[in-house]
Amino acid sequence: MALLLEVLHYGAFKGENLWFGQWRPASTLADLVASSQDRQYRLHKHAIEAYLNAGATGPIVGYFSFMFRDADWQAPTWGVVDAAWVPKKAYRAYLESNQPVRVTLPHALRRPVKLPGDTWFGALPGDEGNGTARPWADAEIIVSNDTEQSFRDAQIDVWLEREDGTTVPFVDRDGAELARYRLPVDLAPASGFSYFDRIPSRAEHSAPSRWVVPEDVAPGSYRLKARISTSDGKPLSTNSYEFLVPDTGFPELRGLTDVEVTSLLVGADAPGFHYWHGGAAVYRAEPGVRGFLQGLAEARRRGYDLYETIQGEHFFNHLLHELPAVPGSDFVIDELWRVRSEILSPREKARVLLRYLELLERRAESRLAGDQEDGRSPGPAPPEPEADVPRLPAGPMSTPVGRDVPEPDGSLPNLRPLLPGRRARSTRRNP
Repeated sequence: MALLLEVLHYGAFKGENLWFGQWRPASTLADLVASSQDRQYRLHKHAIEAYLNAGATGPIVGYFSFMFRDADWQAPTWGVVDAAWVPKKAYRAYLESNQPVRVTLPHALRRPVKLPGDTWFGALPGDEGNGTARPWADAEIIVSNDTEQSFRDAQIDVWLEREDGTTVPFVDRDGAELARYRLPVDLAPASGFSYFDRIPSRAEHSAPSRWVVPEDVAPGSYRLKARISTSDGKPLSTNSYEFLVPDTGFPELRGLTDVEVTSLLVGADAPGFHYWHGGAAVYRAEPGVRGFLQGLAEARRRGYDLYETIQGEHFFNHLLHELPAVPGSDFVIDELWRVRSEILSPREKARVLLRYLELLERRAESRLAGDQEDGRSPGPAPPEPEADVPRLPAGPMSTPVGRDVPEPDGSLPNLRPLLPGRRARSTRRNP
């Protein structure tokens, strides 16, 4: 079985994603089927909607699907139906997202892992300001009509369901509930547009960012449905987005000893994350969740360029190497793999990773303090820092003492730290 999985991991997918560590290698054939089909569904849905939305609001006019069907040899490849024409999960992405009259939610597409305080399908702080460059990616709602028929007084409905199909109301930060989010729309033939760019007045009263993931959200899988209907209520199409909500109550902490919880926070006998800037290792954080978060805050305060760190997913590479040495960390490792597997954007992966670790740190500290209160989340997130200087967590700062890869003799080379009081020159590019 191990040899079969090794062959499938590499030979069937040409090394993409699985072989290069983009998601966790499966230990059973059933797990491989499930994880690979989930990943393929995300990739195809993201590509389809990105191209079609760019066509609705920008310069793209269509897309071509490479290898719709698997080849006739008995191995899974890139097809969305197998050699016997049996649809895979990715085929559903074509049914959901390829409708001639459709509504799409770019932020829901980009953010499939949700944590308390996130929006379900609206923009987050920091998303604003990119609409001129990429209106198809930064819009909150895009409607498209590829037919020659007009639809006046049509209606958009967005609602949330649990995995079993039961409806979950939207909730705002004040506790107000909404069963369905509803907007009117007029669609001319062969048209498409960003809803709030076309009708900005609606955003004042119906902003999607109002509806957030509540602090007491139940963990599990959710589906966000987006339907567009005619004036007499006839559905034209229904889109769907899958969300995963991790358990940020962290019940696993209750089964750990104080020593094990402390080890999660301060780490084992291993080096912390090393930050590179200007071609040299300039700073090393302390190990553990607490050291990782404090180290990142310090690296940002010093002005280090984190573009390549985020794009290369080096935070994940480090943590998935460090955490196995920490007793009781299996549940954290599982969640980090889920975040890395389900989200496509490296920038979004890093955002969710850091928010997840902040929640874990606060819950672990509460556990050590003897607070055994139930609840899914340890409270609201701290306010966003101004500019690019983040909130610096309390506690002593670590000393810069290393680089990512030791020399052949095991030693760590000398650093080239920044001169005192000198701000690093950033070579940052937009992710």
